[in-house]
Amino acid sequence: MDVREAQHEAACLPLERLEAEITTLAGHLAAAECRWLLMVAEFDRRKGYEQWGCWCASQWLGWKCGLAERAAKEKVRVARALNDLPAITEAFAKGELSYSQVRALTRVAEAATETDLLMIASHATAAQLERLVRSYRGVLRRADETAAANRRHDRRYVSSPGTTTARSSSRPASTPRKGRWCWPRSMPRPGVPRNILTSIPSRALRIDPRRRAAPMLWWPWPSVPSTVPPQLAAETATRS
Repeated sequence: MDVREAQHEAACLPLERLEAEITTLAGHLAAAECRWLLMVAEFDRRKGYEQWGCWCASQWLGWKCGLAERAAKEKVRVARALNDLPAITEAFAKGELSYSQVRALTRVAEAATETDLLMIASHATAAQLERLVRSYRGVLRRADETAAANRRHDRRYVSSPGTTTARSSSRPASTPRKGRWCWPRSMPRPGVPRNILTSIPSRALRIDPRRRAAPMLWWPWPSVPSTVPPQLAAETATRS
């Protein structure tokens, strides 16, 4: 069809018919995009780009299909993800989801969450899905950071020559962790009177923000002394 004829035909259509044609063609475009991405996934799996001397499928798409580098990488990522998401792929092939919606879903969708995310996508715009996925990824990232912090905390222990280890650890005792010594507030240092904590200047103690339970005190001394200097002990006893 000639361009002028298409423009004239669109100008003659009633507004309701024009709206219906736009949404119908959008579904056709989404279905064609799904078919094209499935072919890209197969082309990438067979490494067809290597016969052209390209490093990856995204480089080949930029050369042969005129896509920008970032857009080509996103196309390849979505194409690979569709192989593991049959429900989203089926809805995409029917034109029920746009490429923008599928692109957002494939960032977080898994086999266990695919159905729920597909239900949300059927009632949300692409912009709303982008915000939802961004927030969801932030929650997952914070959960991973919390789990990693808990694992690091479980590996911590305190030990000094001639004293008992205050916290058990999976790390061998022969390879102590380097750093400052960390003790619970309720536990006095070995060989140090309990009331010595009141004589230490507040600037010499720093609360450990990574400790979620009882506050921990970081001692500025590089090592744990087995005894307290007599002058410091006498001064502490006088103040108490």
